[in-house]
Amino acid sequence: LNAQMPPGYPMLLVYCYDFRDALNDSLHAKLVQFQAVGVAGRPVSVALMFSRAQAELYARTVRFPYAVQLARPYRYRVTEVTHAGAERAGPWVERDSWSGMLDVTTPAPADSAGPHP
Repeated sequence: LNAQMPPGYPMLLVYCYDFRDALNDSLHAKLVQFQAVGVAGRPVSVALMFSRAQAELYARTVRFPYAVQLARPYRYRVTEVTHAGAERAGPWVERDSWSGMLDVTTPAPADSAGPHP
């Protein structure tokens, strides 16, 4: 997919099966924040949301509003929001590769079934 986009404007495919597969009844939404280095050397940020209200939207495309340096890594962070309104922000995770998909589904316990489709 990135080969079809103009240089500097990547498209990241992000998947979250938490709501489609009803994996956690207390989870209301997931905010996924992204940061990359813009062509001018400044940070470029974008965010997207997955939610119980739109459980059928388990795949989203991230498009940065400005050109970014594809030779530099990007980073992302997932914040979970419960029905009670409590937020739990995960750590920032850095990825070197702009290709492939990103799955932000909450990892299943070790004794449960296999990976998601």
